[in-house]
Amino acid sequence: MTRKVTGFLLALAMLAAFPGPAFAAPKVLVNGYSLNLDVHPEIQNNRVMVPMSPIFKALGAEVTWVGETQTILGKKNLTSIRLQVGQANATLNGVDLTLDSPPVIIDGRTLVPLSFIARALGAEVVWDAPSETVSVVLPDTEALPTNTQIMEKLGPTIVEVTAMDQNGSAYAYGSGVIVSSDGKIVTNYHVVEGATQVEIKLENDKTYPCKGMLSYDEDRDIAVLKIEASGLPQAELGDSDKVITGDRILTIGCPQGLERTMSDGLVSSIRTFDEQKYIQISAPIDHGSSGGALIDKTGKVIGITCATIAFAQNLNFAVPINDVKNIMKTESFSPFTSVFTDRY
Repeated sequence: MTRKVTGFLLALAMLAAFPGPAFAAPKVLVNGYSLNLDVHPEIQNNRVMVPMSPIFKALGAEVTWVGETQTILGKKNLTSIRLQVGQANATLNGVDLTLDSPPVIIDGRTLVPLSFIARALGAEVVWDAPSETVSVVLPDTEALPTNTQIMEKLGPTIVEVTAMDQNGSAYAYGSGVIVSSDGKIVTNYHVVEGATQVEIKLENDKTYPCKGMLSYDEDRDIAVLKIEASGLPQAELGDSDKVITGDRILTIGCPQGLERTMSDGLVSSIRTFDEQKYIQISAPIDHGSSGGALIDKTGKVIGITCATIAFAQNLNFAVPINDVKNIMKTESFSPFTSVFTDRY
């Protein structure tokens, strides 16, 4: 037998509406990443309704559909939720609640009230009217992004770097990571070493000349480049001091010129060579991956991929991002030496 709770505070916490006008199809983010939906959200009685399975999964909960009674059963740790299509009554941990907008079936898909489900599972929900976005935030990044979501967010921050001689002939290719919206790009020093011209190619295939380095450290093999651009997507940088052996990681780069290639693996070890620390990884990288992003499970860049051991399988290395942050702190522009051609 369940208890009926009519207290104002509980109702306010569980049934709070999004302020402002309702929009036809708002964007839904979970911990900053787009919720992968195969149908658009719906607005019912000023409540955002989303497909049942994606929201429960994104919040780390199990969901069961009981077809005979059109009942939805959700469970996460000690939290249990029960809803029924077309019924305003819902149950949260044995407590009866009343929904402003009950679950509905539209075009064969079961939609549930986003705010109720998210708050019941311990998340905060924020509505941003100007961007028409619903942000669901779980504490301590409890809900990790999928690899697809990480690529969606970080892929546009990965660039291809081409180093050329004074005749405009390319002699080296690598990757780079956009670290500021105004055009700062991190890559490996060896990618641009000796270049007289450098070209940066973005995800949209637009190319920019790079006239020099803002800062660099030859020993750590890092160069910070700058292009004249604004409003660029930028990668979020993590904390490489927290990286330990066994962590799952991803890389995104341009191996062999294959732009924005993702691979996965583990942190194999933390190594020190010539007094320099490196993150050893099992994720495959190749020529052209130099300067690419090493990414942790939360979608933050924790290193810049830099080297591989020849004739060995997946013995690859990255410069820790905290070393990169230190290099970025000191800017002293070093121009490339050639006069740029008219094609720029």
